[in-house]
Amino acid sequence: MKDYNLDNRKRVIGGIAVVIVVIYVIRLFALQVMSDDYRKSADSNAFLKKIEFPSRGVIRDRNGKLLVYNQPSYDIMVVMNEEKGHLDTLDFCRTLGITKEMFIKRMNDIKDPAKKSRLLPFYPTDVHVTN
Repeated sequence: MKDYNLDNRKRVIGGIAVVIVVIYVIRLFALQVMSDDYRKSADSNAFLKKIEFPSRGVIRDRNGKLLVYNQPSYDIMVVMNEEKGHLDTLDFCRTLGITKEMFIKRMNDIKDPAKKSRLLPFYPTDVHVTN
């Protein structure tokens, strides 16, 4: 003799589980694809907005000997996979105050196959420049 009550319970509990999973899938789709909130959060994580304070000037000791001075430096990150050759090299070098030869040497160092094992094409690579 078959217990129909148990069969009905299985169907009801299974149906409730399926409905809950469908609700979760719809909600995840709405959050990740339809909503701009997470896209805005991801963009704000990708771009660093930094406040730059003015230089402090030179610091001298009591005898007038120069101890500390300001020297601008830039940390420029290059993602080689995104570098498509649309860069105005001369304007870029003029802005940074470096020569085109320095720029080309640094780019060749980054692209060097001997160093390729530690540099991934999608990973930002530091192009440190000091004036």
